[in-house]
Amino acid sequence: MANTNVGVFGDHLLVYYEGGLPYAMHPETLETYGTHDFHGGIDVLCTAHYKIDPDSGDMLFFAATGPVVTWYRADVKTGHVVESHSLDIKVPVLMHDFAVSDHYAIFFVTPAQFRLDHIVQGKPGVVWDEASLPHGVQIVLMDRRTHTVTWHEVGGHWANTHFYNAYECNGQVIVDGHRITRLGTPADRVDTPVTSHSWFPPSLPHRWRVDLATGSATEEMTSGVAGEFPRINDAYTGREHRYGYFVTTRALAEDTMSDGLAKHDFLSDATTVIEGPEALTSPGEPVFVARENAVAEDDGYLLTLWWNRLTGLSELLVHDAADLRRAPLARVKLPSRVPFGFHGNWADHATLDRAVSAPRGDVG
Repeated sequence: MANTNVGVFGDHLLVYYEGGLPYAMHPETLETYGTHDFHGGIDVLCTAHYKIDPDSGDMLFFAATGPVVTWYRADVKTGHVVESHSLDIKVPVLMHDFAVSDHYAIFFVTPAQFRLDHIVQGKPGVVWDEASLPHGVQIVLMDRRTHTVTWHEVGGHWANTHFYNAYECNGQVIVDGHRITRLGTPADRVDTPVTSHSWFPPSLPHRWRVDLATGSATEEMTSGVAGEFPRINDAYTGREHRYGYFVTTRALAEDTMSDGLAKHDFLSDATTVIEGPEALTSPGEPVFVARENAVAEDDGYLLTLWWNRLTGLSELLVHDAADLRRAPLARVKLPSRVPFGFHGNWADHATLDRAVSAPRGDVG
């Protein structure tokens, strides 16, 4: 069932989803060992979205169970959870992603709820309930040093989907991500569910700012290009970034999930969009891979999987992240179609070699 994200942590290849514990697999043969609980550090589940601290290599992640969110930090050297802290957000928010800055873990409380009680009744589990948040959306900051939690009202009824990143600058926490006008079946329609296209409209890039002195929170749209699956150069996690990458969802057809690849420059406030060459369309999440001895934030490559309408097969395209053009640097034609998926990550040969050669021992 684990199908949402994947990555190498320490000597483990871990595959994640939000319905339970991640699964550990052999990084070369993909033999499945079973669920992974970080040596007893987590119990029920954890988010499919994790962040890697660029300074320590530790994994930063969370679990959302009903109205309780639990923050975790796992040590990269031992694989053990060395820090956890729970907070009550009052409502069972569908909390899929989060962001981290140098000193804060950042969670959004929105009207999108995950209702297990509805699922057992055969009703939609993702419910849009604006009445649950009479004051609108809130940003919750947890100080990673002290575990102090503060609440900041943004207002309005909308939902975040995925984040690029967050960082601190001039007394503010700045968060970049995508948001949509609604997410889920309206609370008054659970007996007559709407279609997925109705409850998941296209999302747009936004920036949120929290003033740490006054506690005020604001938002602004950063690009008018609709899209999803935003990513950055992960070496800039928690630090000020200039570039973000995402797939566009400007004019979806019945047989596609996306229709282009985009790069946004937050400094110049410009978005570059390209379509696929020839019959390629519906690209998946872009993954940034830094060039060896990179000298700039965008000095590297973008990897994306595309679908060829004419052949029905998939191709892996490699683009120059610094100079995004319709013609990629390389096209890897695959012998089958890779179904449109969610998230993925890059591991270089040194990382994989270490993971493959590590003793297999205790995989939990």
